[in-house]
Formats: sequence, structure tokens, C-alpha cells
Amino acid sequence: MSLIGYARVSTGEQTLDPQRLELRAAGCAIIHEEHTSGADRTRPALGRLLATIRPGETLVVVRLDRLARSLSHLLQVIETLEAKGAHFRSLGDPIDTTTAQGKFSLQVMGAVAELERALIRERTKAGLRAARAQGRVGGNPALKAGDREAIRKLRQGIASLNREGRDRLLAAFDTVNRNFTTLFTHLFGGGEAALHLIESDDPLEAGLEIIAKPPGKKPQTLSLLSGGEQALTSIALVFALFLTHGLGEVAWTPVDSLTAQKRLVEAGLGIALLSHSNAAEELRTSAIATIRVGNLTASHEVVAVTRHGGFLSAASRRLLDIIRADFTKARGTNASRRNKVRRA
Repeated sequence: MSLIGYARVSTGEQTLDPQRLELRAAGCAIIHEEHTSGADRTRPALGRLLATIRPGETLVVVRLDRLARSLSHLLQVIETLEAKGAHFRSLGDPIDTTTAQGKFSLQVMGAVAELERALIRERTKAGLRAARAQGRVGGNPALKAGDREAIRKLRQGIASLNREGRDRLLAAFDTVNRNFTTLFTHLFGGGEAALHLIESDDPLEAGLEIIAKPPGKKPQTLSLLSGGEQALTSIALVFALFLTHGLGEVAWTPVDSLTAQKRLVEAGLGIALLSHSNAAEELRTSAIATIRVGNLTASHEVVAVTRHGGFLSAASRRLLDIIRADFTKARGTNASRRNKVRRA
């Protein structure tokens, strides 16, 4: 798998050397370089990279802010890569679309982006309702003619919409933050976490940072947590967004942590398919309950892995023989049961 690097700085006075070193250390043989502001989406070097990248190749950056300054732009770039069969990886963030955890982190970002879009839609609708209530419709001849009074009123209207947008955003942020804090503590069985607006006093321009403190550890950003902690923290954020914004068309979501599945069920956020043994303790204490499902055909592929060409002891070979025999027998029993159901 070929790694293609992308490095960017905002001005000609800044140096690309630190990014070059990190990208080369990560295995990037080719590095596309750019001197331009992050707010500028018309970047020739990035455009050439996206036009020439091939299926199976991976675009690599040192940090997400080197590629995009807005979540919408980042997701747009990643969608372009996915359409071409390429991947994306950020060395300083838990984003790697070639891994399950990286894809999940991307789903979290997509959920946040959807929340942002919903807030923008609400703000636009509020502005249109206010305009219609005052007898105004689309188009303004006075503005086209350069009327100063019309321009002044327009600026006042924009300022009013921005104030309303800030109020709505802060209200939604506070709700998501409360839900996130509650779910984090529940999933981890303690600890604390919070969302923080950073880089600007204006919530419409600010970035978002997650600070988490699992039980027995000091507060850290998401990227410094272990893989399992990142997964549980991301799950807490996704379900906090669901609680705030509603599930919409989401009927189910994959959660690969057994503990997280049980904690989410305990919190009343849905149901989970588990084996009885995996939930024995929670069932014993009545923390969760079971729903019996009839005629359910469920399977899970299990493989035995050995080193290619490696030595296997007599005990190891015997264990493999037992496993093969047991699974062959179980598979035959399940097939017989399915046939009986079909005949019935």
C-alpha cells in the first residue's frame, strides 16, 4: 500500500521541514507541498493529489488541520478519496480509514457535522420565518441598487441571525456536553469527560476538543487515550448526539466493545445481541433483562491462526483436531435444525 504525504503551511516564511520529517518517517515516498491558508479550499497541490491518487493508496497528513480547517471540508476530501478507492490517515489524530477504529472515529466526526448542518438549517429557517413575518420575500431591489439604508438593515439582520445562531449552538453544545459527560461516566464506571470550545471566543468559529479522564488517570485529549479508551469515549459522544438530536434514520450502530454494549443497554439506549454467558453477571443483578427471540439464525466466524510454516507441537495439533471436530459437528446440527424449520 503506497503512502502519499501532504504538507501545508500558511505563509512562505514558515518551514515545511518538521512535516516532511514526520511524513518520511511514516513511509511516505512522495510528498505534495503547499504554501496557502487553511481557509482557502482552492489549493492546486491538494487538487493534483486528489486527481492522481490511485485505488489502494493512502493520503497521509501530520495533523488534520494541515488538510482542512473545517469539518465539512475534511469530510468532503475523504468522500473524494473513498470514491476513488483510496484511504486517509492522520499521524497525530485517531483517524485511519484503513482500520475499524479509524472508521468509527470518522463516523463520530460525521455525526458532529450532521449536528452542525442541522443547526445551520434551523438558523436559516428562523431567518426566513422572521422575514416572512415582516412581509419580506426573496430578492431586494434596494440592495442591488446599492441603497445604504437597505445595506444597513441587511447587516443588522445578519448580526441578529448570528446572535440567534450562537444562542442555538451554545444551547445544543451544553445539552450534548451534559449527555456526553453522563454517558462517559456510565460507560467507564467512573471518571469524567467534557467537550471544550477552543481557538475562538465566538462559538460559530471555535473548534472542538474532547478532554477525558478515565478512572485512575489524569485528564487527556482523545488522541492520547489508549485504543480501547478512545473507542468508549467515541461511543459516548455518538450516543450523546443521538440523545440530543434524535436517531433520525439510524436503526442500529455497530459497537465492538462488549462492556459498552451492556452499559448502553443499562442506560436505556436500545438493545444488544449478546450470548447469555456474556451478560450473566448483569442478568444476575437484574441490571438488564432478556428478550427471547424465536427462530434466530445467528453465526460468527471463528478461525484458528498459526504462523506459516511454523512448528506445531503434538498438543497443538490435537487441539486443532478437537476444534475442527466440534465445529463440524455444531455446523451439521445447526444445518439440520434449519432444514427442519424450512420443512415445517
